[in-house]
Amino acid sequence: MPKNCLVSIFVLTLFISILILAKPTMALADNCTNISPSSAPNLFQIKRASASAQLFFSPLPTDQTISGYTISYGFTPGDERYATSFAYGSSTGVVAYTINSLDYKEGYVFKVRADNGCAPGPWSNYRSDGIHPATTTTNTKAGLPVTGSTDNTIYALYVLVSLVLAGSFIFFNPHKILFKVNK
Repeated sequence: MPKNCLVSIFVLTLFISILILAKPTMALADNCTNISPSSAPNLFQIKRASASAQLFFSPLPTDQTISGYTISYGFTPGDERYATSFAYGSSTGVVAYTINSLDYKEGYVFKVRADNGCAPGPWSNYRSDGIHPATTTTNTKAGLPVTGSTDNTIYALYVLVSLVLAGSFIFFNPHKILFKVNK
């Protein structure tokens, strides 16, 4: 393969890698035409058992279109290592949802938001399950729980491998070796 062709492959691979790193979910976000819920549910009570927590929150007003709710939780406010989503339409009564398989020795903080398909609403305040001192803080971050460290690591690894492979093809010309062996 000619050297200028290998350079072209290298540049193309680098360009594609940069696009992937810059906006890995661009196609998903751009295709959503749903309207996000404008308010957050009121998470007002958590009843904790040994390995489960039952959350109680006020639903959104019935004039807002929703398809369900997402609950994010972890060990401290801002720790969004766990999440669950469930379908639930408009309602006028209290919504109760139970999360199972919790570590009975750990305390958790929870937050909830309403979703309208691909359009998430704002998060509620954090609420503690009572094992740790009650903590309520406001989280202004919208969208799904951040898992970027894992995703970005995968993309960074892809870029690194692509660069190493492309660079090795540019500097290591197999035609010269084959030519020397055939002499």
